[in-house]
Amino acid sequence: MSRVASLLVVLANLMTVSPAGAEEVSPRLGRLFVAEPKPPDASNFDGVAHKSPDFWLGWKGAVVFVSRDAGTSWREAGRFPEHPVRRLVFPGDGRIFAETGTGTLLVSEPEQAGRVWARATEPLDAYDFAMATGLGATATTPFDCLRASLPVRVKVNFGELGCAGGWFNTLYLKLGHEGAELSGWSSTLEGVRVSPRRLSLGEGELLLRELMEAATRRETPPVCALSSVMHLAVLEWACSDSGESHGQVSFLRSLCPSDDPDAGGRKDGVEYARALGLRRVATLALRNLLR
Repeated sequence: MSRVASLLVVLANLMTVSPAGAEEVSPRLGRLFVAEPKPPDASNFDGVAHKSPDFWLGWKGAVVFVSRDAGTSWREAGRFPEHPVRRLVFPGDGRIFAETGTGTLLVSEPEQAGRVWARATEPLDAYDFAMATGLGATATTPFDCLRASLPVRVKVNFGELGCAGGWFNTLYLKLGHEGAELSGWSSTLEGVRVSPRRLSLGEGELLLRELMEAATRRETPPVCALSSVMHLAVLEWACSDSGESHGQVSFLRSLCPSDDPDAGGRKDGVEYARALGLRRVATLALRNLLR
């Protein structure tokens, strides 16, 4: 028997457990004390970032710590799936981005608050990270090709989705060298299928620019908890006739009593959600088709 195994046998013989579950130690051994874990020492962290006085995050290796008192005390919050981490960034919409030493981007969603992390895989994650780090002048989006050359096509599906179902409207926009064409499908406005209408190239480019701005405008954190009904907008795009450069991005936001779709967010204009912003632009375009 090894020395470690022998020591464990001796300790087992010296210690018993009372019916109440409290440790009782033989007089031969004396009282046994379990040391309290040492609190995290922020001076040894790899880095610290804070969103507000009551929400600081620090990290050491893969371990993430949180402080709710401006860094006075810390406790473990979660772990990064990859490390080392170079920096943390708060883009302002409730998410948290972490950039690793190899350039990999990790994200923690608003409801996770640094406890859970995963690789950032949404089409606009890299753009939002670049904007939050002050690199807006060089930030690119996956649909920049829509501004580069013609022809291009854009489709926006938008509506509300819940446990009992939902409703959706659709807007189609095509731009070519000869001009633009706008059409759609509506389940909430007058009629069902909206007949195509020819637009000038300038009118089509203006609408395209408004859609792109709605899809990339900085979001604010939701003002209400997750609900069973969600605003949903799905933007699809294709550049060139062959559609070689194409993609899709989806935006979700809980439906809140204070929502104002015509404003792209809350009634007081303070909050903004991309799902609502796209809905506002697309709805106005469909209404214009019905005039």
